[in-house]
Amino acid sequence: MSLIKKNFDYKWVILIICFFMEFLCLGFCSSNVGLYTAAVTEALNIKRSLYSLTTSIRYIVQVIVALYFGTLINRFGVKKMVCVGLLALLGSVLARGFATKFYHLYIGGALWGVGIVFVGGNMAGLIVRRWFHQDIGKYTGIVMSANGIGGAIAAQIISPIINNGETFGYRKAYFLSAIITFAIGVVIMIFLK
Repeated sequence: MSLIKKNFDYKWVILIICFFMEFLCLGFCSSNVGLYTAAVTEALNIKRSLYSLTTSIRYIVQVIVALYFGTLINRFGVKKMVCVGLLALLGSVLARGFATKFYHLYIGGALWGVGIVFVGGNMAGLIVRRWFHQDIGKYTGIVMSANGIGGAIAAQIISPIINNGETFGYRKAYFLSAIITFAIGVVIMIFLK
């Protein structure tokens, strides 16, 4: 009886990595931004409209950076740009966690926009298309489902921390998000090819 060696196809690892990119970027770092609104505006004594500009800045930066997405990927490669995106997400979460003035939040918003471009849906979709040649829509859909899953899990973890009655309790939630971003980011960078 002969042993048949089955080769492991690394594309399944890539699919999991892309799933965690979405889980982190859109689910954990983006979907629950509304949970912070009341806590941050009350603690920093700023208007909600000033706080909401953080998200507007994120979108403006995201659009501008996305215009150069292909050029940057071609010049530096996927892995380096994912690393830039992860560092931007980490910087964004830390900037918002340490913020003492509204403009600190805007710096976090700008970094957030960069991070979403290089870790979010565009990048994950590109990676899936490079590794999968059939059923691309199905695998992209699996990856994109991480947005909802990450958001649901993050809400259960972060909401109690934000709403614990402390004036600056939201900072602990941001710092926990930073730890999670760092940990998942390290795993992504180790296994991403």
